[in-house]
Parts: sequence; C-alpha cells; structure tokens
Amino acid sequence: MKQLYLFLVAVILCSSYSSTHAQNALSFDGVDDYVFVNNASSHIANSNMSLSFWVYPTNPSPSFPNFDGMAGFRNNSNADFYILHLSTSTVEARFRNSSGTNYDIVYNGISLNTWNHLVMTYDGAAIRLYHNGTLVGTQSASGFITSTSESFYMGDLLFGGTNFYLNGQLDDVALWSKGLSGVEVTALYNACRMDLTASNLALCYEFNQGVAGGNNTTLSSVIDSKGNINGFFVGFDLMGSSSNFVAYSKDTYASLAIATCGSPYTSPSGNYVWTAAGIYHDTLTGVNAIGCDSILTINLSHNTSTATINPQTCGSYTSPSGDSTWMVSGGYTDILVNHLGCDSIITINLTINPVPDTSVVVNVHTLMATQVGATYQWVNCDSSFAEITGETNASFTPTADGNYAVIIDLNGCVDTSNCFSVLPVSTVETFKTKITTYPNPTTGLLQVDLGQLYQEMTLEVLDIKGRVVQQQFLKKAHQVIITINEPSGIYFLKISSGQYTEVLKVLVR
Repeated sequence: MKQLYLFLVAVILCSSYSSTHAQNALSFDGVDDYVFVNNASSHIANSNMSLSFWVYPTNPSPSFPNFDGMAGFRNNSNADFYILHLSTSTVEARFRNSSGTNYDIVYNGISLNTWNHLVMTYDGAAIRLYHNGTLVGTQSASGFITSTSESFYMGDLLFGGTNFYLNGQLDDVALWSKGLSGVEVTALYNACRMDLTASNLALCYEFNQGVAGGNNTTLSSVIDSKGNINGFFVGFDLMGSSSNFVAYSKDTYASLAIATCGSPYTSPSGNYVWTAAGIYHDTLTGVNAIGCDSILTINLSHNTSTATINPQTCGSYTSPSGDSTWMVSGGYTDILVNHLGCDSIITINLTINPVPDTSVVVNVHTLMATQVGATYQWVNCDSSFAEITGETNASFTPTADGNYAVIIDLNGCVDTSNCFSVLPVSTVETFKTKITTYPNPTTGLLQVDLGQLYQEMTLEVLDIKGRVVQQQFLKKAHQVIITINEPSGIYFLKISSGQYTEVLKVLVR
C-alpha cells in the first residue's frame, strides 16, 4: 500500500482531486505478462533522464532466471536504464551508455507485499536511486543513450533470450527527459497523482483505464496519459476476476506516538478527544495517495511526572518549588516543571523535628540546660568553643572562671546556647554536710534534711527559666518539710545560709 500522507499539501491535493475514471493498478503474474512501448528511447536519447513508478513486489526469492524486471530499457549493449528485482529485498538500478559502459546501484531495502516508490535519475554526472522519497544510492556516471529505437518495458526485462517477468503490481510508471532533483522526487512521492503538466515528463502510464476485475477484452493498449506513445499488452488475461486491471484502493496504516502534559488531545480527524493515556485508533477518510482511508494507531502518553520524598528537618521546611514553608509534620504536595515542560507532582511526607530549647539556668556556680531528653556537650566560649571533656550532662559546674555554653542535640536538631559566666566552685562554700531531699520526684510535698542545725536558712524554689516561684525563711532549722504548689515540671531548690549555698534539682509530677 502506498504511504500514509499526513503532509498538509498532500491532503489538499487529495481532497481537491476528483477523478472521472477508476483508480487502478496493473497486475503481472510473473509468467508471461508484460507491456512494451515501441521506440520509447527517442524521448530520452542524448539527454538526462529519470524513471519513476510505484511497485508492489510479491516474489519472495527472485534469482536467475527468475529475476523480476520492473520497468525500463535493456538491450545489454548500449541502451540500459532500468530497475530489476534482484533478491527478496534488493533491487538493481543500471545505466549503460552508448559506449557500452554500465553503472550500477544495488540497494537492499524494499519491502514485499506493500507499495514501494522507486525513482532512478541521471543528470549527466551521476545516477541516483530513491526509495519512498529518500536517496538510497549514488554512482558517478557519464555518457548518454543515443539510440532512438529501443522499446520501453513494464513488468519485464530481457537478458538474451530470457524474460525476467514481474510478479506483482505497477502503477504510475513515468519516463522523464531530465534528471529529477531530490526536491522533485520528494514532491512526486508525496503527491496524490501524477502531474501531467510537470516539466520534461515524456511518457506516463497511470493504468486508470478499464474496469478492475471486469471484462476488458476490448483493450489492446495501455494509454500514455501524455498522448505520446501507448504501450501494448502481452500475455494478459483481461477478463473477470483474473483481469490484470485491479482496484488500487487499499487502506493505509500508520502509528503515531503523541505525548502531552495531561491536557485533552484531539485526534487528527477531529472526531475524538482523549484525556487518559492509552492506545487509540482514528481514521482519516480519503487522504492517502489513492483516496482511501488512513487508519492511525495512536499511542498517547502524558509527560506529567510524579515523585515522593520523605524529608526530615528542624523547625521548618521550604518546599522544592519555594512556594510554601511548613512548620508542622504532615503530608503535603508541591508542583515543579520537569525537563519536558510538564508538571512534576511531588508528594512530601514531612517530619518536623523541634529545634532544641537553648535556655540555661544560672545558679551561682552551676549552669543547667532546661531542654530535657537531649544530648549535651558543654564548651568553653573563651577557647573557641572547645569541648570540655566529660561534660555531657544537662548541668555543668565549672571549676575556673570563664564563659561557658552548651551544644544541645535533640533528634538530630543541633543548636548552641548563649555563653554564660558563673562563680566557680572554688569561690563558693558549700554546706559542711550533705543535704538530701525526698521523695524526689515528688507530687509536691518535699522533705529536706540539712544534716545539722542551722540558725538561719533561706529556701527558694526556681522554675526552669530561673524565676523564683516560692521563697521561705527559717530559723534554727535541721529538717524542713515544704510544699511546692506548682504545675508538674523541673524545678530547682536553692538553699542558702550565711556563706553557704546549695542548688538541688527537683522533679514535680
């Protein structure tokens, strides 16, 4: 079948073409059928030349003496210009000049049981072979055919006493008295029919006579549409179902790959609109080379892409597009433009870890980090924040003057406190005996054992921010019971007597 024509110019030509006769092809049985045109070489003698035709080859294994002559001149002496079916997918194109020198192109690429468009050209410097509008072979050449009496053959070529009969079909066989250019060949391939007004078109056989599959016994010649030289039938059965005139009205088929960004796609015919990716079919009516339907298989895909990410971050997270910032863990969606220019939809499973609280309570000679459940590292601010070996608890009691800070790591979120200065232990006297508290943790009632009797005593309860929330003054105290009337949490009990001070951590539930 001839090529599916999606080119706008071809569609216009086809839609505007109205024929008064049937669109036929001529069938050859490979046994004894052929057409010859007397003295046809007179139209190309001493000039450049071209040979063009559509062929539907069916012989699966041509070989001597069963080569298939398609069309052209051949006397094997001084006037050859032909195309021959040489093997399954191979053709031979030959030009032999009047001096007997031959120039050949052998091309492997034609297809059986489908329509192929072949053009052989000679421009005085080279022969060229085109298949379906594409240049497939070039051979330098020179000279001309000077004989004016050679016969032109269709469906046969002669080699001595052997006929190379064609098994297949021919249509739109044309002989030109010039070397067609590549642009002209492409236009010829894409056209719906022969342009009889084309420059230097010498002979043209469209085979659009008779009745396909009907009684054509009254026909004795093949009409030259240019009106120059008609051809003659040899070996044809022009009657009924075995008639050599056959209807040339085959549907053509093509596959298209279409990609969109997910927007609706309108089929080439305009009859359908598809939104989902998939395999679809469409029909273009009357647009191929012979005015028949073209059946399209359309593989529709969407270039929209999707992805899922699972980021974990501290405090807040800015989406990949930069359009949104989230501060709460959850599921979110963001949209980017992918490399194909379509949406890339990103599903974001976000985990927000809290930024650690870097507050520090300063109690005379002790620093206490208020963040619970973290890991800690105390550093010396005066020594370029050098880590203090072994100081990895929430509290830190320095032994020397200086400024200190704590690095807090909470579930991978790391932050550093401000620097604080405290009196070192060496400058503060602690109680001579150990002070104990119980129960600790407590529900609010706390018993304090001072270890000995003190004449005066001050008790202060500080919250985690270092604020005094309770205060009590005592005289002649040894054991004291206090009630912490505060919400659950961490508190500090500061005990002072004269030059003695002690700070104890208390957990209230």
